[in-house]
Amino acid sequence: METALQGKPSVTSIISGGRRKVHYRYDDKSEMVEEYDMKTHELLVRKWKKHSDFKETEWVYEVGEAPKKEDFLIAASSSNPIFIRKDTEKEF
Repeated sequence: METALQGKPSVTSIISGGRRKVHYRYDDKSEMVEEYDMKTHELLVRKWKKHSDFKETEWVYEVGEAPKKEDFLIAASSSNPIFIRKDTEKEF
């Protein structure tokens, strides 16, 4: 994208979930985020976002894919206990 040629960005980097996330913010308020695998140092995601004064802009994925949105409002919890009735010959 042409944004990379518009001056030196401010760079922030964090490590989260086995990935190094590098966030670039340019003078024109556009942003780029790159995510690298910590073990292989492979680029997994590169996404751009251009600034707009009028509306919220979407991320444009150059490398990788957008995460899938799950619209589940209610789901079974794996942490809840399971109750089972256990009858014996002597106890009911």
